[in-house]
Amino acid sequence: MFGAGFIQDMVNRAKENRAMLPSKRRSRYLEERSPMYAKRQNIYPYIDTIPAVAGTGICTKTKFMTTIIFAHPWHGSFNKAILDTVTAELQSRPVSYQVIDLNKDNFNPAMTERELSLFAKGESSDPLVSKYQNMLKDTENLIFIFPFWWSGVPAILKGFFDKVMLKNFAYTATSSGLKGKLTHIQSATVIVTGQAPKWHVKYFRGNPIQKTLIGATLKTIGVKKAKWLYCSDVYGAPEKRERFLSKVKSEV
Repeated sequence: MFGAGFIQDMVNRAKENRAMLPSKRRSRYLEERSPMYAKRQNIYPYIDTIPAVAGTGICTKTKFMTTIIFAHPWHGSFNKAILDTVTAELQSRPVSYQVIDLNKDNFNPAMTERELSLFAKGESSDPLVSKYQNMLKDTENLIFIFPFWWSGVPAILKGFFDKVMLKNFAYTATSSGLKGKLTHIQSATVIVTGQAPKWHVKYFRGNPIQKTLIGATLKTIGVKKAKWLYCSDVYGAPEKRERFLSKVKSEV
């Protein structure tokens, strides 16, 4: 598809970028995607841009997205600090991202009678469902941020899966079971906060994040690669929370 000279040039530029400070790499990235640079270098075939996503306030930089699904009602929470850490880290890279803030969107997780009547057809009367599905169509990486409540995910996140992951969008039914359709999502990072130690969640709470969310739900819709980051004792020492935020930066 590309000539050897183009490929070698990209390798050389990657080596140069690694030697630069992050701020300088970002400046170079933005410069090289400007129309004037493209015209000078005659590289229009290699530039792929799409418009900003409505309502997110985030400008896109590449074709595929990292989509963050945030499920915590209080913006003074440690979960919000995690969200801020993730978005700040992504902003320092030449990547695109968008945030689905379920509580801020006033998403209703409860299935209404009208919605249930459409469920078997893979349809919904909730406009947010269509919005979220369109956002997921361009998603390459998923990041979930939520608290561990009553040995599971918050109700609003459970409702997100119930109402958004519909037939013919997230899966198809076959004679051998459900076949996931969101295979374009290459990876998922599940970031969870709680008070119980991780070993307690795994061995005494049924391991619901790893077994149910990652091993069943995400796998069923076609997301095969996922990892789980967990911060226990969320009300503990500030140093512990800071260490976890540093870990989040390195893992997303």
